[in-house]
Amino acid sequence: MPFIGFMTILVITGVLSKGAMLSASDAAVLAAIATVSPWVASHAEIVGWIAAGIVFIAGMVVPPILINKDIDDGQDRMEEVGNFAGAVSLAYTLIFLAIPGVGYLLGMGWFAARKAAGL
Repeated sequence: MPFIGFMTILVITGVLSKGAMLSASDAAVLAAIATVSPWVASHAEIVGWIAAGIVFIAGMVVPPILINKDIDDGQDRMEEVGNFAGAVSLAYTLIFLAIPGVGYLLGMGWFAARKAAGL
């Protein structure tokens, strides 16, 4: 599970970096920034790239910090992140699979009730 924890951290870092870049090009965000600082709003693309770079660097620093803490106290934090990500994905999978099952049971009940009523 430590590998899944590492991959989870990489995916979250990528999503946050992309969100930082996209928010710098959003018209509503640019309008809000322009009311505070017109210079920053005019250079929003550069600021977005810088923000994405900062988020990326911060995300890449997390795994070595977790590994150093593992060495200090012996608790595998990357495995805990992986276990959490696995539990969340399993929960979503079970919910996704339960939707057709519930629909099937409701349909069976509907047709059984219609047959019992003589329709």
